[in-house]
Amino acid sequence: MEHSDNTNDQEDVTSSVENLLPHQGTQGPQDNHEESRCERKGPLITVEPVLFLIFFAWNFSGNVLTNLIVSQTCTNLLGFNESDCRQLGTANESEYIQSLEQQVQPYTAKIIMVRSLMEQILPAICSLFLGPWSDKFGRKPLLYASFLGYFTVFLLLVGISFASNVFTLNPWFYLLAYIPVMFSGGTCALITGTFCYITDVTTEKNRAIRMGIAEGVLFAGLFLGSISSSYVLQWTNASTVFAISGQACLLGLLYIWLYIPETIDCGDFVGSKYRELFRFDHVCEMFKTSVMPRPDNRRAIIWLAICGLVLSIGLMEGNMSVFFLFTRAKFGWTIREYTFYESTSIVVQMIGGIAALLLLKKFFRISDAMLAALSFGSDCLQNFTRTIAQTPRDLYLGVGVGFIKSISGPIGRAVLSNVTPPSDIGKIFSLVTAFESICPIASTPIFTMIYTSTIDTYPSAFNAVSTGGTFLCFIWMLIAYVLERGLPRVPYENLQRTPINL
Repeated sequence: MEHSDNTNDQEDVTSSVENLLPHQGTQGPQDNHEESRCERKGPLITVEPVLFLIFFAWNFSGNVLTNLIVSQTCTNLLGFNESDCRQLGTANESEYIQSLEQQVQPYTAKIIMVRSLMEQILPAICSLFLGPWSDKFGRKPLLYASFLGYFTVFLLLVGISFASNVFTLNPWFYLLAYIPVMFSGGTCALITGTFCYITDVTTEKNRAIRMGIAEGVLFAGLFLGSISSSYVLQWTNASTVFAISGQACLLGLLYIWLYIPETIDCGDFVGSKYRELFRFDHVCEMFKTSVMPRPDNRRAIIWLAICGLVLSIGLMEGNMSVFFLFTRAKFGWTIREYTFYESTSIVVQMIGGIAALLLLKKFFRISDAMLAALSFGSDCLQNFTRTIAQTPRDLYLGVGVGFIKSISGPIGRAVLSNVTPPSDIGKIFSLVTAFESICPIASTPIFTMIYTSTIDTYPSAFNAVSTGGTFLCFIWMLIAYVLERGLPRVPYENLQRTPINL
């Protein structure tokens, strides 16, 4: 989007942005040089529709792909009778079909695990460079890269699923579709770009609310994708489901291009912006920023929040990789029963998250750190309920006690942004996103191993691991709350003038 170059417009933009960005403070010469090249500009609209579209696309196709992999693993990979394999995941499973399910699931879990690793390993490495680069050259390229990658994924899934109707394909072929997202940044680019953008356009006062609204829109996309996918699959086929997800990503690309303005202006930069992307001094600068001494225990608060966010994401990704298979094995759920449960969970979390933000944050003035702790506690209770669940009703009870678990991510990032100067927030968010991507690389195989090892004895064992992990996140955030509440604040403009003891 082009802006006028006249002096009055520049002064208006600079003035409006200074009001949006608190604690800007006095910066050193190097920072001043960088800021002179890259001025922040006031936004016109926000990124909520983008979040809705991408998460709709993910959830609309996710369970359908899992179901397709289960079916084709049974017939094409293990060679079982096609008529028997068609009964997998249906309401009329016999004892033989249930035993067949237990033979198929370990192979399916491995395919899903490898897919998760493909989406995480290389994007996690890329995310180390994305945050520092976006602080200087803008947020929109990260959004473009993520949406383009997933648009290509769904396009390839359409082709592979269509080919599987004509040829006998090994289900491992579906993983070929995820190669593009390995090089486009995946969720790392999306999360880094989105939350940095929201931080650019908000103040400390309204940032938590805006991030909560973004989370609510995200869950709306998840809900619509989950509730509609099984019906569309019944009326059409898997290729159509993937095509609709691809169209959602294409709409997202058009929306970013036409309606989202850039918040970072680097018009005076000379040279190739993209050559600056893979500079290791940016990575070194990011790590230095995350460990640099800060007044009032800000560094401790930053790392407690980072640890809570990263561990919770690792537990969530690991749990999600096997939870659908768990409900099939333990309760004999069909894809429609699972998507109904998932949709119910999304609605409860969406309403609960918004209510918590309005009541606890806006009216009762509860701090962001305490709100994040309550969210982790709610997540812990849901995982405990899943651990001891004996009937589907118990799983729905867990949905009720986990009604505010969804806000831990945005509120945790709000905690980080409140104790970090705006010039460093992209680096901190990039580090968090990198760690959040690296953690599932370990957690997904661990949860897969736990589930496949205990499927015949105690298939809920992986939920017990999630319970312990989320309780640890709850304790960490309580400590952050105590540190945040009990010590005085030193303004960031005095940071360089304040002596700090290591």
